[in-house]
Amino acid sequence: MQLSALDLISRPKAKSLGQAYQDSVQLAQALDQMGYQRIWYAEHHGSNTHGSSAPEILAAYIAAATQKIRVGTGGTMIMHYSPLKVAEVFKSIATLAPDRVDLGIGRAPGGGPEAIYALGQGDPHWPDDLYQKTATILQLISEEERTDPLYQRIEASPRGLDYLPQAWMLGSSGNSAAYTGRLGMGYSFAKFFGVKAPDDIFTHYRQNFRPSAFHQEAQTMSTYMVIAADSKEEADYQAKALEIARFEQAQNRFNPILSAEEAADIKLSAQAQQFIQEQSKRRILVKGSAEEVRDILLEEKERYQFDEIMVYTPLADQAARRRSYQLIYDHLAQA
Repeated sequence: MQLSALDLISRPKAKSLGQAYQDSVQLAQALDQMGYQRIWYAEHHGSNTHGSSAPEILAAYIAAATQKIRVGTGGTMIMHYSPLKVAEVFKSIATLAPDRVDLGIGRAPGGGPEAIYALGQGDPHWPDDLYQKTATILQLISEEERTDPLYQRIEASPRGLDYLPQAWMLGSSGNSAAYTGRLGMGYSFAKFFGVKAPDDIFTHYRQNFRPSAFHQEAQTMSTYMVIAADSKEEADYQAKALEIARFEQAQNRFNPILSAEEAADIKLSAQAQQFIQEQSKRRILVKGSAEEVRDILLEEKERYQFDEIMVYTPLADQAARRRSYQLIYDHLAQA
């Protein structure tokens, strides 16, 4: 099974964002050595907890700092940007790192109302059709005829790429599956967001898939928050900080990630315990020994029929974080 990683550059309470950035660079290099397929960076604006606000810059930097792993955005929030700008950014990165670049397109804002307003330079207009905007971006990258008259007389440079970036659509509810297929994009589902989706979400995508310059065959991925450790007890110990963070976020409280030691001293309320149990039951957060995690994720693959698993593990302890990724790779890469 192909395995990939997602990084939001989550800031541990005891570290600066500068330190968190360096941790992320070292993680990407470790994942490259392990054999992970790709690493993506998210786009979050005005965040106190996540440092990944310019994922295209991170992707370019990480491409230069690694050897084989694919790099990309998960995702680029296209409501804020011109299709021409997005196309030229990713054609530039793909020229520098041939056959290693992914453009993950997101239709969410990636920030609160103030960030949206500021990114729009005070223009309150919300784009009417982000699917059409996506199509225009793809047409500019692939140098195909544009359907939007505004872009019919302009070409995105650099031109004549040997390898196009892979194009992916990010989804969290399943609503975009059919349209993604018709555009000939890969489809990445954010299971860790917690939105309930039908079991046949990827079947619906495949039924609508049309080959494109970006993908000749349908390609699917599901993202999970995962903590694997050498024992169930160690996984529970490491996971508590993330469980607390998830509960706080559900209460609209956003704080830096606690260390496992800090989280161990916190007594959970009955409400928090119920929330955490529900998250585990729905497999939004998957934790356990390497064997337990392997079995759960293989069950998820059998249920949803996706091709690739993307792993999101924002632990404060970098040794535990890398160990989790290594255990996951060792137990699932050949599954």
